[in-house]
Amino acid sequence: IPALVSPSTGVTVTPSSITVGVNATVSLNCSGQGGPGNTYSWSNGQITPTLQLTVRNGTSDGGTYTCVVTNAAGNGSASATVYVTPIITTQPSDILAVVNGNVTLVCEAEAFPPPQYMWDYIGGSFAGRSNVMGINSNILELNGVMFGDEGGYRCNVTSNGTMISSRTATVTCKSLIVYVSEVILSRNLNANDKTPLSMLCCHFSYSFNVK
Repeated sequence: IPALVSPSTGVTVTPSSITVGVNATVSLNCSGQGGPGNTYSWSNGQITPTLQLTVRNGTSDGGTYTCVVTNAAGNGSASATVYVTPIITTQPSDILAVVNGNVTLVCEAEAFPPPQYMWDYIGGSFAGRSNVMGINSNILELNGVMFGDEGGYRCNVTSNGTMISSRTATVTCKSLIVYVSEVILSRNLNANDKTPLSMLCCHFSYSFNVK
């Protein structure tokens, strides 16, 4: 009768790390010494020596996968990491903004490790612009925009040393037109005034082009 040996120190997974893109198929091979009667199980639920994975979502499908080899004498484990290069799933859109209004630009990506974001202002910088928030997040906010905020904005996404950039979204400001109606009375009124009163109604339109 062959001796029963625990696989506790003899489990390997190859490759130990791999970098792929979204929609790629990954194979990880687990081998364990010891035995007989070794069984294999993976942290994602597969129960086979070779893990087969199709990367559908860069963030949730990437990560560390652990193989556990078990027999009656004990168990052992080893892990491998699947890195997923970034892909932008939501591009920032062009915005036509009203002067003194607010603008929100959204950029979303998938990757493993989870993506990091940084925005660029094309042809300029964010230095001294206190109305800008979220430069290092996937959502850039411009509050109280003026004509000086017009231009191109681009989202840069980085994961595991790989960087990609979004399309350039253009922010354009338009004038705010305000209509004002005014009633002009011919004289001041008091409670006992019985004489006829004449009124002049005026309608004004103002267009603000503040730069």
